[in-house]
Amino acid sequence: KAAALSPDKFQKIVIPMQMQYLNVEAEQAKQKGDYAGAIKKYEAMLTVSPNEPIAYYNMAVTYGRAGDFDQALKSIDKAIQLKPDDAESQRLKIQLQDSYLKQMDKKLEKK
Repeated sequence: KAAALSPDKFQKIVIPMQMQYLNVEAEQAKQKGDYAGAIKKYEAMLTVSPNEPIAYYNMAVTYGRAGDFDQALKSIDKAIQLKPDDAESQRLKIQLQDSYLKQMDKKLEKK
């Protein structure tokens, strides 16, 4: 009977489980301040499901916390491209842009 199982049905169960597991690991790494480790887990999520806007959103948050606003903005733009009507992603983009501008202002003040 096991041979009669449809591989498509199996994938529909396995992929969400893999995504959830990787997301939990990424969140744990992020809580410890291991932003590089969290990014690797989000990238792994994208190898499982390349068009997952939540992975890009979470990468944007993580890059933002790490102060890498260039990558954060690239990630949130991809999330918005995949899910244009997501108001939360739109809000995050505005926050990241604001943080980026503040970071640039600080760099200019130091010169």
